[in-house]
Amino acid sequence: MATYRFYFLDGAGRIVESEAHDFAHDQQAIDKGSAICKRHGGDAMEIWEAARLVHRQKVAEQLIV
Repeated sequence: MATYRFYFLDGAGRIVESEAHDFAHDQQAIDKGSAICKRHGGDAMEIWEAARLVHRQKVAEQLIV
């Protein structure tokens, strides 16, 4: 298991909220991102594992999925 940090960014790219979750692999973190995203505001979401950017997308795109 690895700890993934979810960052929620405003329109200027500043972090407005964050939270951490443990997942077995990158795809699991990305798949669970939709449910996590619904609880937060912001214009974009980034998922990081340590110093590695795993995934980034607009919140509106995430909510449509």
